[in-house]
Amino acid sequence: MRTERLFDHPDRLRIAQDPPEDALPPTSTSYFWTADDIRASWRATSEPGYTTFASPVVDIASMDRLESVVVELERVPAGGTFSLLWSSDAAPSPSDFLRNRREVAVYGDVPRRAFVLRGEDIARTAIGQDAGKPAAVRFLFLRFPRSQWGEVAVERVTVLSKADALAGRSAGQVRYAAQGETRRAAFGNGPLRLDYETSLTEEAVLRFGVHAVSGSAVRVDVNVSAGARAVETLLTRDVAGGSTWQDVRLRLPRSPAGTAARLRVALASRQTNDTVLLSEPTIVSARAAHRYPNVILYVMDGLRADRLGAYGHGAGTSPFFDSLARRATLYRNCQAQAAWTKPSIASLLTSLHPTTHAVGERSSFDEIAPDVPTLPERMRAQGYLTAQFTGNAFASTLSGLDRGFDAVFSPDAFATEAETSKVRSDAINRRLLPWIEEHAGERFFAYVHSIDTHPPFAAPRETTGAGSDGYDDAIRFNDTQLRLLYEKLVALGLAEDTLLVVTADHGEAFGEHGRTGHGLSVHREEMHVPLLVLEPGLRASVVDAPVQSVDVMPTILEHCGIAFDRDELQGRSLVSASKATLDRRTVFSTRFVYPEAAELPDFFGREHYAASRGRYKLIATREPGMPGLALALFDVAADPGERSDVQADHPEALASLHAELLGFLEEQARSRARLLARSGVAAREAIANTRGAALPQDALDRLKSLGYLK
Repeated sequence: MRTERLFDHPDRLRIAQDPPEDALPPTSTSYFWTADDIRASWRATSEPGYTTFASPVVDIASMDRLESVVVELERVPAGGTFSLLWSSDAAPSPSDFLRNRREVAVYGDVPRRAFVLRGEDIARTAIGQDAGKPAAVRFLFLRFPRSQWGEVAVERVTVLSKADALAGRSAGQVRYAAQGETRRAAFGNGPLRLDYETSLTEEAVLRFGVHAVSGSAVRVDVNVSAGARAVETLLTRDVAGGSTWQDVRLRLPRSPAGTAARLRVALASRQTNDTVLLSEPTIVSARAAHRYPNVILYVMDGLRADRLGAYGHGAGTSPFFDSLARRATLYRNCQAQAAWTKPSIASLLTSLHPTTHAVGERSSFDEIAPDVPTLPERMRAQGYLTAQFTGNAFASTLSGLDRGFDAVFSPDAFATEAETSKVRSDAINRRLLPWIEEHAGERFFAYVHSIDTHPPFAAPRETTGAGSDGYDDAIRFNDTQLRLLYEKLVALGLAEDTLLVVTADHGEAFGEHGRTGHGLSVHREEMHVPLLVLEPGLRASVVDAPVQSVDVMPTILEHCGIAFDRDELQGRSLVSASKATLDRRTVFSTRFVYPEAAELPDFFGREHYAASRGRYKLIATREPGMPGLALALFDVAADPGERSDVQADHPEALASLHAELLGFLEEQARSRARLLARSGVAAREAIANTRGAALPQDALDRLKSLGYLK
């Protein structure tokens, strides 16, 4: 099947205003300070070891309209770091310092550098709050360690609104979110024209979305010409306005072989001086038989395996999952790579361990390195239509893991429960199921991330109790929604042409080892996750050998016939791996210290690693300020709850796993160094320069309700 994304071929694409006009004038919603302005109006203060510059009062009441914050410096030291903070108060509070901070690291020693903190949905970082209402960002703060910087010269600071960013150019490309759905789009301030040269020698359709910033209706004209043929008008009509993307699909005429066809799409808002956008124009050939399946990767946030019937739970929490397990390959011993969402999903979608990709190690808002290939990028490159549906932004925009998706349905795209600001799986289905039906004729990859089983647990009825009782109710509800998704595939005739992978990012503790929650340890209750792979036509099986989340990406790629370099991925495909190979392998997990918890006492400040092989599991703990690792060994065959340390009885197993863990950590350090070296200076800055600005209140409430913010 041919999938031709017009934006991927800039040599054959022209985007312009039609007729050409000057850009719209700026709306004066941005702020600019030159070096002289900064010296005159910014306030410099000192604290032990730091110098802080505080801006005069600004008023950015609507953070979803913020495009970027740009800090331009001179006399930049190699290896230096600084922080950008913001607050509604004249002095940042401890809460602001935890949530409203961007750490910037400097690589290389250059005389001048601009640091751009921005995002494709830049409004997704926490801001302060007051009595449950959004607090305007009224002050910015630049904080520099004096030991690194000495005298700091800030040349210019710019706070750029989206309106001004678009108004500054007559036409171009942008990532734009409409009602929570982010797409790549061409934009024009005034009428927009897109011209494209291609070959139309087979039956195909053109699809794209349109949107006007004002929400008004958009006039759409599409025509095509080929060779000596007259221009043929394919479409001329008004597309309804509104707050969402409005999608258009039309059949394209075939042109003679060897003849180039010229497509032209023209948009004009029905409102004067309006910005119009045209998203992801794509030519898709008529559906043809192909060897490889659609793919749905379904992640249930915080779902521990032992609460499912297929894994031995007897409470009837998962009747549909259990029925799938009887027809699928069920992996009984799958280990997550990390105990909380951000590093775990980064591993799932890159097949790299957290100690290589480092997402979630130094900041709750850091991102995957820009040149690390992700699973959706690889699927997209092979012609798959890709979409992400997630109730947890840490699995998406807040980690750079929205990269490679044609459409991103972030938490803002779904209805939430008023009491919890929580996105339930039924709300996800209300966007997901129509999307599948709309694209049933294309080959697609959909990543779905539900959060019913992430605290607080909320089913649509009164739960039977708190804690684990409410957790079981949440599992039942999500299981029902998974069934509705599968029934939709059956109704559309897609079930026999779809690879369905169901897993989780981590588990959840309910008092085991004295802890409740997740992100706290590498014990079984937090790390043992389900993994089910249903591919029609394959015999059902149960695999007891140890596997891990980094195996999911290569497994999907091999199922889909997509070649990959094994040296680039740290997991291994489970399609071709032999039972003997899997039985002999050791799997590893990591628990990073929460960035906000690094200075806290007790176990919050400890780093944990796990190495598991056969019946033994080693847990190694790095105590703050202490050399070496504290070790504990568990015989998980006899003690699945990991309660009794048996290292004194099994010194050989202890020594063997300890040596393997040390070798793993050494190799991970080398892998991390190779990643940084390969990325280069610009990419390494991008790792540290997160895409921030601030979350609107509803997004902040969601992160707070999930326990990420206090």
